[in-house]
Amino acid sequence: MIDSMIDSMIDSMTAREPAPGEAGSVLDHEHPVMTICDGQGGSLVLDLTSPHLRWLVDAIGRLVSDQLPSGACLLKVFAAEQVYLLRRRTAASGEFEIQITNLFDPAEQVALSHVLAEMVATLGEEVLRRRGACAPDSGEEGVSLSLA
Repeated sequence: MIDSMIDSMIDSMTAREPAPGEAGSVLDHEHPVMTICDGQGGSLVLDLTSPHLRWLVDAIGRLVSDQLPSGACLLKVFAAEQVYLLRRRTAASGEFEIQITNLFDPAEQVALSHVLAEMVATLGEEVLRRRGACAPDSGEEGVSLSLA
């Protein structure tokens, strides 16, 4: 079910020319972005052209799949001229969530449920796959991923 939802979202991200009277296209060729909304008023805008997007997507995936050293729940990622703090925490409902905060603009913050964080990571991976991005260990300069 999640896979079909993700396929639908990816298909809707396909670039098209705006209809007469429309403000813009679904995916702007010059500066494509993905806006993540958490349903609680939080939002985060990611630059899909950033060569460092892979690091943020990788960090989200690691937190969702619990691929961190024992006791770790926090990652700091420098990507696309921004610093993001990602935290895995338990919500009031008992379910865990992933909180992502842009440290250069703390108003850009989201708290994602497990399912939503999984979808964001999968969408990010698909965007990277479609644009042929390089792997995290490719020697990219200006990026870092660290346990905080």
